[in-house]
Amino acid sequence: AETAANRICKVLAVNQENEKLMEEYEKLASELLEWIRRTIPWLENRVAEQTMRAMQQKLEDFRDYRRVHKPPRVQEKCQLEINFNTLQTKLRLSNRPAFMPSEGKMVSDIANAWKGLEQVEKGYEEWLLTEIRRLERLDHLAEKFKQKCGMHEAWTAGRNCGKRLWEIQARSLQESTPLPAMPSGVPCKPDILVCASIDCSNCVPGKEELLSQKDYESASLMEIRALMRKHEAFESDLAAHQDRVEQIAAIAQELK
Repeated sequence: AETAANRICKVLAVNQENEKLMEEYEKLASELLEWIRRTIPWLENRVAEQTMRAMQQKLEDFRDYRRVHKPPRVQEKCQLEINFNTLQTKLRLSNRPAFMPSEGKMVSDIANAWKGLEQVEKGYEEWLLTEIRRLERLDHLAEKFKQKCGMHEAWTAGRNCGKRLWEIQARSLQESTPLPAMPSGVPCKPDILVCASIDCSNCVPGKEELLSQKDYESASLMEIRALMRKHEAFESDLAAHQDRVEQIAAIAQELK
């Protein structure tokens, strides 16, 4: 009788342990599947931000997900598979029917859900990096557009002072020397490159001002010929700057 009682107690203990493993499996499977369901919509959100800082923050959030939030779930998935296999082995040794999890919570169901998560995760990472590269290119184009516009406006202003400010700036950066002071009468705008030199006594009017002058009305024949040569030189200069205008227009179109 005592031996029979011991056997019964042993069987009951094994059954209780198996029941506990079943409950743990169901609970762990439910939590893991719920986390996957919550995470996928976040990874599927592909709304691009308008600034590089905002996109960098998205990338940092994604890295936190990879470093902090995902690893514990990977461990849970592994533990879930171990518990399932252990439980099935114990049931088979006890001549008990195999454990059948609730609908949608089979090991294969969890594996499929995890595979879908990783596919969405990969797509999200690729999208993030593509968007960041796109914004970097746009920033580069915007800076290039600004520089070319400034140089063209400097040419349009027509300040014939020998050296342009951008040339002086480039040399100053190389030599680590301070920029020369702007000559009196020369406009100084931080976003527009203008011509500048230490001596501005030879400055001539801007292009528009020159074209609007009517000095030919009272000019002599020799002076008219000189004006014609001057106008021909202007047309040649204008043609030389046409490529720059086309480049500016092309960059502007790309920025749209």
